[in-house]
Amino acid sequence: MKRMTMKFMALALLMVAGTASVFAQGVAFTSTSLPRQMRQEGLTETAGEVVLTALNNGTIPANSTVDFVFSVAITNNSTAVTNNISLNNNVTCSGPTYGLVPVPRVDSNCLVIGLGPTSAALTGSNTVRLRFSVLTTLQAGDQINLSSVRVNANSAIGVGSVTVTMSGISSDPASNPITFTDPQRQVGVLSAAITVNFNHSAATFNPVTFFRTCAVPNPTTPITLPAINDIPLASDNPNFFFIRVTEVFPGALTTDAQETTFSPFQDPDSGSLLTITIAGVPAGWSLAFTGTPITSTPAATNRFTTATIFVGAPTPSSTVDQTVTGTGQSFTFAITGSDVSAVERVTFAFALEPTSTSSTTPLSVTAVGAPVNIQATVQLTPITTTDDVVVRFAANQFGPTTVATITDCTTRILLTWVATVADVETGVALNNTSSDDAAFGAGTTLGATAQNGTCTLTGYPSAGGTPVSFTTATINAGSSLAFLLSATTGFSNFTGYVLTVCNFEAAHAFAFITNGRGTVTGPTLAQGYVANIIQPGTRPTGAGASESLGN
Repeated sequence: MKRMTMKFMALALLMVAGTASVFAQGVAFTSTSLPRQMRQEGLTETAGEVVLTALNNGTIPANSTVDFVFSVAITNNSTAVTNNISLNNNVTCSGPTYGLVPVPRVDSNCLVIGLGPTSAALTGSNTVRLRFSVLTTLQAGDQINLSSVRVNANSAIGVGSVTVTMSGISSDPASNPITFTDPQRQVGVLSAAITVNFNHSAATFNPVTFFRTCAVPNPTTPITLPAINDIPLASDNPNFFFIRVTEVFPGALTTDAQETTFSPFQDPDSGSLLTITIAGVPAGWSLAFTGTPITSTPAATNRFTTATIFVGAPTPSSTVDQTVTGTGQSFTFAITGSDVSAVERVTFAFALEPTSTSSTTPLSVTAVGAPVNIQATVQLTPITTTDDVVVRFAANQFGPTTVATITDCTTRILLTWVATVADVETGVALNNTSSDDAAFGAGTTLGATAQNGTCTLTGYPSAGGTPVSFTTATINAGSSLAFLLSATTGFSNFTGYVLTVCNFEAAHAFAFITNGRGTVTGPTLAQGYVANIIQPGTRPTGAGASESLGN
């Protein structure tokens, strides 16, 4: 009997020991994550959620830790030492949310990190440390969730992604180890937030918009555009240049409220801003942003009908009169509405006008001399850079890109052959037809604009050598100037071609060559021709840009 009792006692001890061994074993975790697309310019981008799932029943001894080590620095607010970390036992935790100030949950099966014996804290620059101050029992399937962590994505541009590595330090590693079957997960994929296209005109992106100082279309009031998604074909105007911003991924441009949903346990006070800087405008011109760029529903006449980004009014002003040549003017637009499930775009229209807008006829403005290039730069920026702002972006830049060129009104004329040697003479007639309303029409945007000016003739000797030149007296609009080339400075005993540049439009020229100069018998040879007009712009290189006899 005594022996039987001892056997039962031994069996009971074995059963107790066996039971204890089941609960005394450590916990092995598997990990999953949902990587988020991140702005590569972002200094505080929300990382994707990381979920650790227990693969077995086990215990985590008191004073053990689990570290989530991010590959880049964590940039949550300095007070955000308790990120959105939760333990749950295969149930949906209900009740109040928690974050910077944890509050109890209603469901008793949910262990709230940050209250009582279990806590989470930021350690160093890139680690969230979960500390278990008491023995914690987990069942297979229980999960630890980490979310709402913001990181410096900009520092990972060379890598292109952000990862987190999990590790556990058990206070009893021999009996209760903490292990991970897949200890590293990707939580962010980097890409540029936006792409930028400049000079949106008609149905395509044209090159530079050209302005001429002698004939700037000038309405009675500053030009405005309707508040639509994109510029309709009817509104194409030589005053305008265009900038279009397109998201690379749906969440690239966001509002304050949307940033809060990405990280509900933070308190961002700024969303995305677009800052457009226009530089190089000469004095005497007015730079205007032409109305609200977006409405909720794209109009049927728009060129594009994709999803739209709402953009607020520009800050500080929609119109700037340029008083100092070249000073850059910045327009800042806050994103006031965005669909984070769709790639969207917005087009901004700007106008260059003379500062005075008192007439409907084209105006002449101060000559600029050499061509002036107007350049645009687009930046994705935050509202502020103070320490308590969650959404911050590194300095980025699209451009500067030339969006418009202002040139003086000129006509370039080629005299293909002239000669003033021996008894040969060349006569030249220059005509200023800039007031020819009979040809161009009166009082219209594209009509004649009377301009008085001079012409500079530069001769290139047929045998090579140093060019010679002279400048005529003023040729008034509607008049002509005729002269013998041999009587002008530098052109005695000259053969070659002559490039003539007149500082007014609609100039034309005729050359007449004869022999017999100074002889009794007079000329026995005569030849005249209409000079070629070289089209404005760069040196002609292809079809449609060649020199011609017309203007």
